Amino acid sequence: MFPDCPPEKIRAVGNAAGDGARLALRSLEKRQEARNIARQVHLVETSLEPDFQEQFVQAMAFPHGRDAFPNLNHILKLIPTWKLPGRICRP
Repeated sequence: MFPDCPPEKIRAVGNAAGDGARLALRSLEKRQEARNIARQVHLVETSLEPDFQEQFVQAMAFPHGRDAFPNLNHILKLIPTWKLPGRICRP
């Protein structure tokens, strides 16, 4: 799933999960910071959301199956497409 935002705001972060794990292993302060953040997490049980599956399927399309992507539209026009019944496909 891709957010629609100006491309200049996108940064590659590499292996962020691995970097975070290394920080937590090496630093008690970072480990405590991770615990504090974890306590603030709010679980959203997607199986209880009646339209989650439909929203998820729409968001899997590139670009989004329903929402406009004005920030990325000029890039998307460069990607070759082909048509299948009822949809336009990209590689």
